[in-house]
Amino acid sequence: MIKNILSVFTVFIVAVTIAGCGKDTSTEPTSSNKKEIIRMTYVSGELDATSSDLDVVFENFYKKHPNCEIVVEEGGTALMAKIAANDAPDIIRVKSIDQLPTYVNKNIIMPLDDLLAKSELFDENDIYPLCIDCFRLDGKEFGKGYIYGLPKDWGTSAMWVNKSMLEEAGLEIPTMEKPLTYEKMAEYAKKLTKKEGNEIKVFGLADISTPDRVVETILNLKGKSMWSEDFKKVNMDDPDVRAAFKYVYDLKVNGYTNSPLYPMEGNGNPEFARGKAAMNMFGLYSGSVYERNDKERTVDYKDMILCPSPILEENGKLIVTAAPVGAVISASTKNIDLVFDCWEFIHLGELAEKRAAKGFNLPVKKSIAENVNIASEFQKKNYEFARKLAECDYMFVKVNPYVSNTSIAGVMEKYFTPLLFGQYTFDEAMDLIGKEIQLLIDEGVAN
Repeated sequence: MIKNILSVFTVFIVAVTIAGCGKDTSTEPTSSNKKEIIRMTYVSGELDATSSDLDVVFENFYKKHPNCEIVVEEGGTALMAKIAANDAPDIIRVKSIDQLPTYVNKNIIMPLDDLLAKSELFDENDIYPLCIDCFRLDGKEFGKGYIYGLPKDWGTSAMWVNKSMLEEAGLEIPTMEKPLTYEKMAEYAKKLTKKEGNEIKVFGLADISTPDRVVETILNLKGKSMWSEDFKKVNMDDPDVRAAFKYVYDLKVNGYTNSPLYPMEGNGNPEFARGKAAMNMFGLYSGSVYERNDKERTVDYKDMILCPSPILEENGKLIVTAAPVGAVISASTKNIDLVFDCWEFIHLGELAEKRAAKGFNLPVKKSIAENVNIASEFQKKNYEFARKLAECDYMFVKVNPYVSNTSIAGVMEKYFTPLLFGQYTFDEAMDLIGKEIQLLIDEGVAN
C-alpha cells in the first residue's frame, strides 16, 4: 500500500517538474482577457476635437470594452493592397460619393441596415437625410438600396468671400436669398483677380475641385450629365458638356482661379486667410482651420463671410451638394458587434458630440446639432448658417460606377492640363478626353 502511494507521489513530482521545464503560461491571455483588435483607417486627429491620443479618444469606449485595442492603419494604395489580400481593416474611411460605388460593387463592405435597426443611438428621423442618402446606394444610384455607413461629420457645399474685397470692387455679398449664379461667380472672379505680369497676387477664386467635378455639378443642376443614363457612355460631344468645360477652362487659363498654369501653394484655405484669394470654395470646416491657424491669418474675421454655393440661374432654387467623408465596415470583419459599437461611438456617440462642440462641422444627428454649445462667436455664426444650408434641397453629383475618380483625374491631368499650356486646341483636348474616358468605361463594364 505504502509502495503504491509512493509511486503515485513520484509520478506527480515528475509531472510537475516536466511542466515547470516548459513555457511559463501564467502571463498568456486567456479567453477572458484576450485583446480584440479593431483596425481602422481614420487617423486619430479626425476623430476628436481635443486630442490625437487614441487612449484618450477612446477612453470611455475602452471602459465598456476593456479587452479591446484600436489601431490605425494606412489608407490609400496600402489599403487597396490589403483589401486585395483579403486583409481589410475593420473600419474603412471613405469619401462617400467618390469612393462608395467601388466598395459596394466589389462587395468589399457590408450593409448596416440590420445593425442600425437594433442601435439605441440611431433614429433615422433624427439624422439629416443627406447624411443617410450619401451612404445609401443600390450600386449605381445614391439614396436607394442599403445603408453602408454615415459621415463622421459634414457640411454642404458653400463658399467663403472676403467682404472688404467684394465691397471695394463694388460687388454684392451673396446671401441665402440671393446666391451667386455660376456666370456671376466667373464675373466676380475676373474682377477680384490681381495680376502682376504672369504672377497672380490675389486669386479671384480658389477652388481645388477637378474640372470634371465642376462640369458635372453644372450639368446636374441643368438636369443633364456627362454620362449616359446607364453610365456606359460619356457625352463629350454634347454642346452643354463642352460649354461647361469651356467655363472651367476660361477661369483657369486666365488665372481667375488656380490651376497648374497658375498654381497655389495651399488648398485655398491659407490663401483666403492671408488675403491672397477673394473667394474660396470650401465649406464650414474651413472656419475651424482659420481659427486653428490664427497666427497665419491676416484677414479680419469680420471679412470672412460664409455664403451659399452658386446656383444655375438668377432667382433659381438653391440646391446644395455634399460629398462627406465617413466610414464603412469591412465585409470580412470577424467581430461584427464589437466593430459596430466602435463605428457607432465615432459617428453617433461621444466623438460626434465633441467634434460638434468645436464647430468643426455639423454632426449627422439633428439633436446634437440643435443642442451644441460653441464658444467661438465666429464659429457659432458660421455653424448656424451651415445648419440653414443643411435644410435646403440637395443633390449628389453623379459619379460613374465604372470609372474611379482617380482614373478620371488622371485623364484630366493628361489632357486638360496640357490644354491650359496651349499644347492642344480646346476641341482636340475634348476629343482626347472623351476617347480615353470611354476606354476606361468599357474596361470597367467588362470587369
